Amino acid sequence: MNQWFNVSFLDRVIQWLDQDILQIFGLNGLHIQFLLVFLLIASIMFVMKPIMEWLLVKQWFTLLGYGISSILAISFLQMVDRYAMGTESTFLPSYYWSISLLAISSYGAVRVLTGIGRMIMTRVKIRSKKRAA
Repeated sequence: MNQWFNVSFLDRVIQWLDQDILQIFGLNGLHIQFLLVFLLIASIMFVMKPIMEWLLVKQWFTLLGYGISSILAISFLQMVDRYAMGTESTFLPSYYWSISLLAISSYGAVRVLTGIGRMIMTRVKIRSKKRAA
């Protein structure tokens, strides 16, 4: 993979999850990793949105966009995992995959709950307008 592009920037990112550095700031590595993966899936979804709108009918857009974003995020995380396994031991913490998958699924849950909330709010507004009339 190093032949295609330089992934040495991952050394600094992986060092961010070092427990000694995080304890200086009073942070937990679990929370930092969750936030980073959550932002990764959100940014991939933001980038994929115009492409999906162009390719798909509106009803399937969100589902397929989230699916493709998840696949891209998982493949990126797999690349990070393979890069960190360059030696006999890994640089990544033991909770790497569990937190990453939790962040991806949490983003999906936030999207679904936001959609349900919007739907409920529009129904409440329509009912209140009917009662006022």
